[in-house]
Parts: sequence; C-alpha cells; structure tokens
Amino acid sequence: MTRLTLTLHCLALASACACTPASPPEKQEDLAPFAQDRLGDDVKTTTFVDFGGKVQIVGYDVSPEGTARPGDAIHLTLYWKRSGQLEPGWGLFTHLEDERGRQIGNFDREGAFRGAIAGKPEGLARLEAGKVYTDEQNLTVPKADVVSPSITLVAGVWNDATRLPIVSGPTDGHDATIIAHFATLVPRRAVALLDKK
Repeated sequence: MTRLTLTLHCLALASACACTPASPPEKQEDLAPFAQDRLGDDVKTTTFVDFGGKVQIVGYDVSPEGTARPGDAIHLTLYWKRSGQLEPGWGLFTHLEDERGRQIGNFDREGAFRGAIAGKPEGLARLEAGKVYTDEQNLTVPKADVVSPSITLVAGVWNDATRLPIVSGPTDGHDATIIAHFATLVPRRAVALLDKK
C-alpha cells in the first residue's frame, strides 16, 4: 500500500467517523430494548422515507387496515434508523389528519420508545447510527364530531417549529410521511353540518 493510498484511506475513515458520531454509551442504555441490528423479517411493510439524510423510516406495521371508526384503536409500529448527524432537540411526531389536512389527533409522546426520548435535551441524537429502533404506539381515533369520512395517519421528525424535510418517500406536502389512510364511516352529511356550526 503506497503512502498516498494509506493517507487517503485514513482520511476517508476519519471523515466517516466525523459524520455520524455515536452517542455516549450511558445515553444509549435506556434505548437498548428498542434497538436491533437490522429490520426484522416479520415487518409487514418495508419502506424508505428519508428525513433530511439524517433519519429514516425503514418499515412499519399498522392495524386495522382500511377502516377505523371514531373510538377505534389503531396499533402502529414504526421502525426508525438514524443515518446522519443530528443536533440535539429533534423528536418524532405522529398525527391523525382529517381529509382537509387538519390535525385531529396528536400522539407525539405515545409509547415507551417516545417516552425514552421525549423531553430529553438530546432527543433523536441519542440514537446509535445504523441501528433500527422499534417505536410502538396505540392511538385512538377521535370522536365523530372532529372526524371526516376519511382520515390520514402521518409521521415525521420535528424540532420546535421546524420539521426535517422528506427527501425520499411519500409526503403530505408538509414534511410528514403518509403511513395510512382510513375510512371512518362517518357520513359526509354529518360532517357538513358540523362545519356550519
């Protein structure tokens, strides 16, 4: 190996390390139960939604599929992977939106994984680059007076008033990725009457 080749090799390794620094071990300990080396074979939907080249959703499971009435429970599991450098403060959001894109449900802190990162100053910066993190949430569809005939489940990455942009994958146009659409079986006439109030 020539001196030039060796120098270039060392520089490449150094720059790779500088791009995705690992979180200190003590900050990863309480996230260890949610981490795995790769996406499991039993994940229903594999995908690739890239948020700013920093974090991805690489898979998800959602049930039920197709229909979710007011009061129904939705079980969602998202599989997150950190790939780039993240500044402290970034967190995750999960919302239900009506057919006009209005938020009708906020589940940003729902679930054990969210509890382990929410409110921590480091936020997603605590995730170990390359690991896949399991994020399970149980959501409830709001009551009928705030639900349209169809609703959409979206997720993303946020920090204060800023969202990481989606550079690859399905988006709602507001830097949230679309996970699922549901029919609520709420009659459109009932929604129209509520809108007039």
